[in-house]
Amino acid sequence: MSNNSNTNILTEFRVFFNAGEYDKAKEVLISQKHLFDPGVYEYNLGIVNYKTGNLVSARVNFEKAQIKGFYSKEVKEALKEVKSELGVISLEEVSSPLNSFKSFSYQVPVEIYLSITLLFAILFTIFRKSVTSKILRVFIFIIILLPTIFFYKEVQMKKVEVAKEEHFVFAGPSKMFEQVQLIPAGMKIITGKEVPGWKYIEIPESHSGWIEDTQLERL
Repeated sequence: MSNNSNTNILTEFRVFFNAGEYDKAKEVLISQKHLFDPGVYEYNLGIVNYKTGNLVSARVNFEKAQIKGFYSKEVKEALKEVKSELGVISLEEVSSPLNSFKSFSYQVPVEIYLSITLLFAILFTIFRKSVTSKILRVFIFIIILLPTIFFYKEVQMKKVEVAKEEHFVFAGPSKMFEQVQLIPAGMKIITGKEVPGWKYIEIPESHSGWIEDTQLERL
């Protein structure tokens, strides 16, 4: 489609948005999703959801905008604002250094891990003549593969998700178990183990336990 068509769609979207007709702006955006960069689409949809008071959906959109490569000051500030209004900032930021590292690593795309592995391999190729010990070479080879192994054995098994609404966390995968925590709507969590209908919250540790998977939206 021509650039003129793209411009017309953006103009139509902005006219409705500036007039406060957010439902119509959202309809235009969704119907012409294919015309937008994925990250830009999620950001615009997030702004509309924020304006209509749908804070949880707005958070999901802003998070997805960053995941899909749309990094900007506007996205960062919008995400901070919606997290503040949801009241989840303090809950998500209180964490040990280890859990902070885990939280970060679980959100890094596979391309980063593959790039690190490739970088290690290139460095080893450059300096391999100085490594004469076969045992040391095997050890270095394992080190080279560690980032990719870590991704497929650990990171890939985790899921970064957002709670759709306030919901109880249980000690086991059933409502028969004790309620141990309360997850606020819009809180971002990382889940690991699964059984049919339930997922185990690993991070933040303060809210670890089992939650119904229907209450979560995966990023």
